[in-house]
Amino acid sequence: MSSEALNGDIPWPGTTKPSGRVKFLNRDKGEQLGYVLKLPIKSNPVSALPEKYRKTTKDATGLEFGPPDQVLYEGHFQFTLRDGDGFVLLKMDGPVEHLSAAAENSVQGTSDQTVPDSVIQRTKEVDVGFLVTSCNPCQVQ
Repeated sequence: MSSEALNGDIPWPGTTKPSGRVKFLNRDKGEQLGYVLKLPIKSNPVSALPEKYRKTTKDATGLEFGPPDQVLYEGHFQFTLRDGDGFVLLKMDGPVEHLSAAAENSVQGTSDQTVPDSVIQRTKEVDVGFLVTSCNPCQVQ
């Protein structure tokens, strides 16, 4: 998991690399990358949260909110298509996904971008990463 686009005030939980399957799908728009992925994310212990998140707060109607059970992450999967020698043929982003801490986070989808046939024929490996663009209840520092 990469947080390049976000400098949040809640520490990142432990995670592993995404696992799953990818394949090229012939769609009306052309060949797209389809995926079935899993990205397990460990929980965010309340004790690790900044003090401001560990308090109980009340809204204008008197409804009380306690510390968040888990953090929700918004971002997208990044796919790097490589040839047999490890050279990058194409990098592409998947659509926006919403993942949660303390969950297995299984997702299935397709890229919006089409993949040229010349790239498909030479692709031998697809690297997958997840780029976080925002989180809730994080606040950017």
